[in-house]
Amino acid sequence: MGSVNWEYWILPVYFKIKKMTLITLSALLTLRFFFLIGDPRVFHLDMDQGLPLYSQMTGLIDVTYLITNLVLIPVNGLFDLIFLMIPAFHTAYFPALPASELTRYPGVFDWLALFSIGLVWLISPAMDQAYALSRNTLWKMFVEMSFAGKKHAIYQDTLKKRAKDLMKLNVEYRNLSKETSQLKDTVITDELTQIYNRRFFHQKMEELFLRAKQNKTPLSVIMMDIDYFKNINDKYGHLMGDTILRDIAMAIQKTTPSNAFLTRFGGEEFAMILPGHKIEKITAVTRTVQKGVASLTFEGAPELEVTISQGVAHLDFADELANALDEFNDFVRFADDELYRAKLAGRNTICLNHLKAAKDQVNT
Repeated sequence: MGSVNWEYWILPVYFKIKKMTLITLSALLTLRFFFLIGDPRVFHLDMDQGLPLYSQMTGLIDVTYLITNLVLIPVNGLFDLIFLMIPAFHTAYFPALPASELTRYPGVFDWLALFSIGLVWLISPAMDQAYALSRNTLWKMFVEMSFAGKKHAIYQDTLKKRAKDLMKLNVEYRNLSKETSQLKDTVITDELTQIYNRRFFHQKMEELFLRAKQNKTPLSVIMMDIDYFKNINDKYGHLMGDTILRDIAMAIQKTTPSNAFLTRFGGEEFAMILPGHKIEKITAVTRTVQKGVASLTFEGAPELEVTISQGVAHLDFADELANALDEFNDFVRFADDELYRAKLAGRNTICLNHLKAAKDQVNT
């Protein structure tokens, strides 16, 4: 709005005032010069000795002199300064005279004033163009500086907003990652015992089976089943049965090696995957599991003694005989068969499938 007022209101008024001022000054000075020519008082004569026209306009002449004298004050001062700086003034019409003496002649400043007004008229367009050029240049600089400041402010605001959005997005990402992790844990975790479930067992078993074959390393699976669990449920109820499952899962988890994976295979059956261990280590784990479960006591049923049967399948894929197995399901079946054999042997027993036995079962 300020720019519109300046362009369309203030500037036209300025040009009008300037034009009216120049016209008024030119008219006043021309009138003064006209009066000076015929005013007898300029030549130290009485007014009656001049033309009758001048004697009739004494009041107008005096007012004109008064106004123009006020206008000529800055002109007189300017040319006094100029003449003081010029040692002599010489033209074809005047002899060389000191400047201070030249200014004493009547009408000198009137001529100079008229000359100054005429000069202003002549150079006024150029002055207007110079003014417009300087104004446009300054305005452009002001606009650019203002735009740069606003641009910087907008840039800073954008950066702050973007930083805020990134922080919000980071929080949302962390929450989403947490929810995804929780969902993933829910998918592969048994709800009751909080250990891995059967889905995880099959995924991890397939992965480790292929890796063991590729790297020629040992791989073991221990299938475990709580003995007479159905009788326990019938006698003590399913709530006690759930407690027993949780306690046994916790006890077995404590004995599970750091690089092994314990899962609830289903019902009262558990499965442990042990990659990279020798048969001696596997045997030690099964015995520790057996003792840990047998030593458990349960609140509400202190007389209850629980045991567990285990079937072990162990293969070292560095041996060529192990390459006879192409599917991890066959390997799991060996461990499950050993668990069945342990049940038939009277329970609370550990049965191990040796490499030769595995080979014989594959060939039959």
